[in-house]
Amino acid sequence: MTIAGIEVYTASVTTTTTTTGGGTSGGGGYVSIIGEQPHGCYKDAGKRDLENRLKTAEPKECFELAVKAGYKYAGLQYGGECWAGNKVGNYGKRPDGECNMNCKKDPSRKCGAGWRNSVFTMPAAPEGTGATGEKHQLIFGKVHQQTQEVGTSDHRMGLPYLGCFVDRNQRDLTPINWNTSPTECFKAAREKGFEFASM
Repeated sequence: MTIAGIEVYTASVTTTTTTTGGGTSGGGGYVSIIGEQPHGCYKDAGKRDLENRLKTAEPKECFELAVKAGYKYAGLQYGGECWAGNKVGNYGKRPDGECNMNCKKDPSRKCGAGWRNSVFTMPAAPEGTGATGEKHQLIFGKVHQQTQEVGTSDHRMGLPYLGCFVDRNQRDLTPINWNTSPTECFKAAREKGFEFASM
């Protein structure tokens, strides 16, 4: 279904809450949220070990955004900062006891400490088929349209195409990049943890 306006794609990845070993992972008693596995406590510095900051302070959302963006690792620091990347360990691994701050959004979990990342290995993202059947709602003023993904996708990155939607001066989606190619636009949206991208 289309309305004259902008073409909208989704960068979403369906994630499933899983646990291992009867609700814990490994022998440390860690309870997995979306299938992530603890990787250890790592030192950080001004030039970040995990260089991508994701805009959330909630562990579950941090992991989900990291998976959506295609990162291998996510790190929780200083009670809730969320960092992500594909390499970790530039400044060395530290004893787990140095990552001792409770998460502000989930006090039952540890979220690193000052210049310490509680690092987790992310589960593999499901293979994108462009036909997940997942429903999305896009709301803008009086426009309230619900669409369903079908087999159509953008050939550059395999993103499901949702349709054409009305836009206005008060933008429906947050501008992140101007005068760029579709591939660069979609990549930037994933890196910033956005669920939708449009051209």
